[in-house]
Amino acid sequence: MPIRPATIEDAPQITMLLHQLGYPDTEKAIRHRLEVLGSQAGTIILVAENDDRQLTGCIQIVIANRLAEGQYGEIASLVIAKDERGRGIGRQLVKSAADWLTEQGMARLRVRCNAIREDAHRFYARLGFRVTKSQKIFDRNLPGPGIS
Repeated sequence: MPIRPATIEDAPQITMLLHQLGYPDTEKAIRHRLEVLGSQAGTIILVAENDDRQLTGCIQIVIANRLAEGQYGEIASLVIAKDERGRGIGRQLVKSAADWLTEQGMARLRVRCNAIREDAHRFYARLGFRVTKSQKIFDRNLPGPGIS
């Protein structure tokens, strides 16, 4: 199964993958994000596709720079098509992401995972991740239209 960097043309399929995890964003919003993220250093979006060129998974990796925690790689998004889960696609995407981070000089990979995604917790534990922190996330809307 080929794994390659995402392109703008992947927006429709990435949108559908994200919908499977409950993210209701539009194809237009995802296309815009792919354009913006594609021009940023320190991030990569990889996709896995089957022989029919249908996307079976997607991962976004960012290099985080934190005052208190230093620099590390973080999985910002990982989604595998519902009917493809359990076939090693997620494992291969995480390996490709880890390889990219190693090339960038990173020595640590982190992922934040929603507390209700217990299958994902088991997946990450099988890949050698361990829980190092529990937290709550607080959001607050700001005035103005914002950027999606």
